[in-house]
This record gives sequence, C-alpha cells and structure tokens, in this order.
Amino acid sequence: MSDPTTFWCLVEGDDTPFPITAALTTPIGVLKEWIKEKGVLSSVDATDLILWKPMEVIHVKPSKTLVERIKSQFPEQETSQFAEELDVADSVAEVWPEPPDTKHLHIIVGLPSDHAASRLLPDSECFIRLFALVQDI
Repeated sequence: MSDPTTFWCLVEGDDTPFPITAALTTPIGVLKEWIKEKGVLSSVDATDLILWKPMEVIHVKPSKTLVERIKSQFPEQETSQFAEELDVADSVAEVWPEPPDTKHLHIIVGLPSDHAASRLLPDSECFIRLFALVQDI
C-alpha cells in the first residue's frame, strides 16, 4: 500500500457515501480536516468529528441502499458497537496495514451527541427571551 488509497466514507445521518484519498503516512487527524472540507460538514470543527472503522465488511454498492443495509445488519446498535473509533495520532498505515477493498465502507463519520443542535439551543433560547422582552417594551 505505497500509493495513495481511496477510502469510502459515510456521515452518520446522511445517506450518500463519498471518497477521500490519503497516503500511508497521513495521520487520522488530517483525514478529519479533509473530510470536514467535503461539504456536508463544512460548518463543523474537524476536532469534533469522530471517525470510526467498521469491524465487519460493509459493501458500498449499491450506494442507494447503504444506510438501509447498515441498519438491517446492525439493528438498533450504536456505532461504537460495530465500529472502532480511530485515534487522531494513528496514521492510515497503522489503521489499514493491508490495502482496503475499494468497494467497502471504510470510515463512518460521526459527531459527539452534545454537538450541533444541543450546543446551539442555549443561544436560541437566549435570543427568543431577548426577542420576547423587546416585544414587551
């Protein structure tokens, strides 16, 4: 695995897998930055991303049914029950010592449960209260 390798990724909550290419020496922390730039997660801080490697084979094709197949293969399971969390300090070669199959899902991208909506909620509540106070004046 000396040449750059393409890895298939899927963001939790999304249904469209996307590829990312990395060299052997690429740290997982750098992969987070590249994945963040792919569009879906452009507004998320890369350090908040959690990257998971599935412990079992999950075929990407047909991509239209990927999410449904994951749900049926691992019903009502948290990602941590069927995938291993990747460490930012590891390199691609440490996680994939052998070339991965090009038709498999390699990385599941997740966010901490306290991210996004829950982190924005207090600000939203403050704004609503402030708006209500202004309305009363």
